[in-house]
Amino acid sequence: LPATRNAPPIGYVRAALPLDRIQHRLGETRRMILLGAAIAFAFALLLGLVLARRSTEPLRAMTEAAREMAAGAKRSRAPETRGSIEMRELAAAFNSMGDQLEERMEAIDGERNKLTAILSGMSEGVLAVDARERILHVNGPAAELLRINPDLDPGRPIWECSRIAEACALVSRAIQENRFLRR
Repeated sequence: LPATRNAPPIGYVRAALPLDRIQHRLGETRRMILLGAAIAFAFALLLGLVLARRSTEPLRAMTEAAREMAAGAKRSRAPETRGSIEMRELAAAFNSMGDQLEERMEAIDGERNKLTAILSGMSEGVLAVDARERILHVNGPAAELLRINPDLDPGRPIWECSRIAEACALVSRAIQENRFLRR
């Protein structure tokens, strides 16, 4: 800088700091910036994890309720009070589906119990099989006649359970001809 007094310059003034001091201050500034960036990144990461967990929690709860329902729990419910409006609506629809499923299962169980009571009370032998000749139901008189165990054999093919070849052939023929046969 020129040093003047209302006249021509009388000299120059030079102000300087040692280079190592400047580099030290620059290093400190860089460290502060990096530390601030690291803290901001860690905070953003933590906030992201908290928000992600909070937004996926209702889905996890519905997934767990669906697993319980698939395993046979009749009163499995998804929480309808957490999450976004869409999540609450999805949980309500899931719970409604569960209620309807429970009602239908109860109706099916009631019908099956009625059918079992009717078939068990009959004096005639009744055997019900599916298209692959697997036993669906057998009442007491039919079990005696075919010499099969009515408690152990449902679901197994008739020809595996009964060694009476004529009865097995009659069942096969009834399935092939798609009609009821009496013998």
